[in-house]
Amino acid sequence: MSRWLTASVATLAVAGLIGTLSWPGSKPQLAAAEMSQAGALGNTANSQRDAARRDLESAARRGDFDSQIKLAQMYAAGIGVEHDDVKAFELYLKIITEHVNVRPYEPKAAGLAQAFVALGNYYRTGIPGSAVKPDAQQAVSVLRYAASYFGNAEAQSNLAQMYLDGEGVERNSRLAMNWLANAAKKRHAKSQALLGNLLWRGAEDVPRQPAKGLALLALARQNASAGNEARWIEDLYAGALASAQQPERDGAAKLVATWQGHMGNPKAVTTAADVTPKKVDNRVEEDVAKGEPSTDETEEKATAAADLTKAGVEGADPPAPR
Repeated sequence: MSRWLTASVATLAVAGLIGTLSWPGSKPQLAAAEMSQAGALGNTANSQRDAARRDLESAARRGDFDSQIKLAQMYAAGIGVEHDDVKAFELYLKIITEHVNVRPYEPKAAGLAQAFVALGNYYRTGIPGSAVKPDAQQAVSVLRYAASYFGNAEAQSNLAQMYLDGEGVERNSRLAMNWLANAAKKRHAKSQALLGNLLWRGAEDVPRQPAKGLALLALARQNASAGNEARWIEDLYAGALASAQQPERDGAAKLVATWQGHMGNPKAVTTAADVTPKKVDNRVEEDVAKGEPSTDETEEKATAAADLTKAGVEGADPPAPR
């Protein structure tokens, strides 16, 4: 195990982003026979679940990649096992240790990228009551690797948020927008919404671009997962739409039609006329429209390998821009 991976057992942090399950309460006043039958069925189900968990744990110990990923997710979410972020962290660390040389085009790449993202998120917040403490700088390094080498959209989105907040890194809205644009092009709803809201509102160092902002919010609305994500994105979209002027709405409708095929939900229907956006000076706008990274982001991606080498990860190839 590399120096960094060994040291990480004591220093990495667990994010706890996945909530625990809310189990329904049992029905009251069951008849004696019903209670006996329910108890027998419950015992059988528990026995089967325990056996399945033991089989999964055994396969994970033998190094089965899929079993390791599934078991880590179970401990992180408290599904079928008691919620235990430390065990989830240790499993994710084991996955990275044993599979660090997996390349982006290999079948294991998506799962390994998820492990990097989980560890990066764990770095950000720490595990309460454990030796694992927050380390924002290490979180940036790990998320940057997943974002650049594997092109993972969730890592790109989380890294962008850290740049926006100046968390573990110098605040840089430009790099944040580039990472959000890359994730947005992968139909990542959260990134589309964050970038859209940023462009809709503008900021001190971000010129306001309302048509593009509203268009991205509309695409995020299409791609959002059901539940909380859909609700907060809907709120952002509704607020922007309510205050948009007609020219801004018309411009957004044209952009949605243009971007629908490669950034929108394939099942969504758009009726706006398809127009080709004109060439613009702002590189972030070109990034979203054409899918090309800016110079700033290419340099940022090249930093990922140096970060992990400095941290002591052995055997990892330098990431190519993705």
